[in-house]
Amino acid sequence: MTRLVGPPRLVLPSPPLLLKEREPGKAVDHAPDQDLPLADYLERVAKYVPVEILAAFLAIRGFVVPQGKAGAMPPGLEIALFAALVVLTPLYLIKLGGDVPRKALQVAIATVSFVVWAYAIGGDFFWSAVAKLAGCDRAAIVYEGFAGALVVIWSLAAGLVRLDNGAAPS
Repeated sequence: MTRLVGPPRLVLPSPPLLLKEREPGKAVDHAPDQDLPLADYLERVAKYVPVEILAAFLAIRGFVVPQGKAGAMPPGLEIALFAALVVLTPLYLIKLGGDVPRKALQVAIATVSFVVWAYAIGGDFFWSAVAKLAGCDRAAIVYEGFAGALVVIWSLAAGLVRLDNGAAPS
C-alpha cells in the first residue's frame, strides 16, 4: 500500500459468487463487482489529502501564540513556517508516495489539498499573520462558511480525477 493512489485493481468476488448457474450444470461468469468504482473513488478522495502534513500544521498551530499577544512570533516567520509545510508536502509525497501512476498529478492535487484543508481548519496560525501584514482583520481573509464548502467541493472534485484514463483494471 502506498501513500498515493496505486494502479487500478481488480477485486474478484469470493468463489461462491464468482459463478452462478444459468441452467443446471452450466456455470457462467458473475458480473463484475459494481462497488469497485465507488471504492476507487473513495480511495482517491482519502489519499489526495496529505494527512501527515495536516497533522504537522495542527501541531504547529497549537504551539504558535496568536498575533497581537505577548510572545507572538513575527508574521513573516509564521508565513515562512506555513510555506515550509507547503514545500514539504510534494517533497514528502515524492519520497514516500511509491511507484504510482501519474505521480506528479497526484502530488499537485495533494499539495493544493493541503492549502485548502489548512484554510478550512483555520485558526490563528498563518491566517492571522497574513491579516496583520495585509492590515486587516483575520475575518476579512478567512470566511468559515466558504472554507467549509470549499474543502467539501475540492475533495469531491479531486476524487473525480482518474489516474488510469478510464481504462478497465487488468
